[in-house]
Amino acid sequence: MEKFCSFLTSKLVQNKVIVIDDYNIYKYGFEALFSTLLGILTAFVIGLLTQRLLWVAVFFACFASLRSQCGGYHAKTVLRCKLSFGTAIFLNIFFTYLTRDMDMLFGLPLFVIGLGVIIALAPADREDKDMDQSEKRKHKILSLIIFALWTAAGVIMYFNAPEFFWVIGWAIFSASALLLFNYFYTRRKKHEA
Repeated sequence: MEKFCSFLTSKLVQNKVIVIDDYNIYKYGFEALFSTLLGILTAFVIGLLTQRLLWVAVFFACFASLRSQCGGYHAKTVLRCKLSFGTAIFLNIFFTYLTRDMDMLFGLPLFVIGLGVIIALAPADREDKDMDQSEKRKHKILSLIIFALWTAAGVIMYFNAPEFFWVIGWAIFSASALLLFNYFYTRRKKHEA
């Protein structure tokens, strides 16, 4: 995908649509756009194949909104990223299917663990972006607001469509698991250096 985005951006420069000084900005924009579209396509295909398109849509919205503010582990390649994301979707469907008839009390630990991890670790430090304290504070507050909104939606959904309580719970758990994984991964990398 990186080569394709480089090719596309080079064509824009050659055709004088953009100036060479903006090359990296456009290339990054194309990479972000195509990566997002690939994620949406991955989710859509999995939703169709499993006949759980609505579950996948809710998972995607919850997971993506949390990840956009919390951060977490980022795979080194687009392929690994999409494979990880696809695996997370399949696991969400699988665990939702297993737990959808259980009482809400059994699902509350998913939300409590998610909240604890978000409070302790969000936003995750990134190698490619330094954040100052005010930016970190902003992302933490937004993470907690998004968490609260999804938790409220999950509790409300429980009384009408309980499977969506579980989809949301597992999505929150998945996002917090990636935060936790990133924490231990970056600590190990620092100790090895």
